[in-house]
Amino acid sequence: MNKICGGVGWGVGNLTAKIKMLNRRPDFLPTRRIDFLGLRLPVPANATAVLDTSYREDVRRVCRPNTYDHRREEYLDEASNVAIDCRELKQDFNFPTI
Repeated sequence: MNKICGGVGWGVGNLTAKIKMLNRRPDFLPTRRIDFLGLRLPVPANATAVLDTSYREDVRRVCRPNTYDHRREEYLDEASNVAIDCRELKQDFNFPTI
């Protein structure tokens, strides 16, 4: 079962971080909007703090592909899990600025 808080959804993984986030309501609310690919999308008030609490500490510097293929419902092999410095991708792709 997923819960929604401030426009951000999550499942049951990484429960410790999610419990910490519940006590940090000001990081979520009020949400604000950013431009991404021609859309105005909601993000938490302090998106950086939410990312740092929810994911590994290098999430904003190191880009990694998914480790699970949801369409095929199977894990991908380790060879396809290559980390790249996000600055390299920003040169070619439109990353949103949070």
